[in-house]
Amino acid sequence: MSNIGQVHRYLDLVYKYKDDIYRIIFNVIEDHHVSEELTQIVLINAWKGLDNLKNPAKSKAWVKAITRNVIRDYMRKKKIYLTL
Repeated sequence: MSNIGQVHRYLDLVYKYKDDIYRIIFNVIEDHHVSEELTQIVLINAWKGLDNLKNPAKSKAWVKAITRNVIRDYMRKKKIYLTL
């Protein structure tokens, strides 16, 4: 795929999911700057994995799964544990 095509795919992800990703992360992390940084990580991970997405109709669920994994990784690295 051309560079322009790659840029369009990334921008499409950003346009569709950026706000939802940020909200999910912020609701857990409760830090604006960290939430912005993790949102970018999610978007980049999703963009890199677009070729592996088998069913584009399930892209929202797929992006949410990536978001959950990025949150878990962050919390594990920072040794943050949630209590219920």
